[in-house]
Amino acid sequence: MYREKDVFDKGFDNLKNTLDMKRLCVHDVSLMDGRRLFIQFVAQAFSSGVCKIMFDSKLTERYSLPKLMNELKPS
Repeated sequence: MYREKDVFDKGFDNLKNTLDMKRLCVHDVSLMDGRRLFIQFVAQAFSSGVCKIMFDSKLTERYSLPKLMNELKPS
């Protein structure tokens, strides 16, 4: 159990320090909702781009988007 916690802590530390993921520091729910909406927009743009690349390279014949994302997920 301790080892699992250590892996989680190191991953969180990596997000916080290496990837510059800091706290949201918002004092208003509407600001939090705005940031969440922006993140959803970026995720949708990313997803659309991946789908276009999959279609152009004929990967849609072998993979769906969730199946491809699962295949690309690190072990």
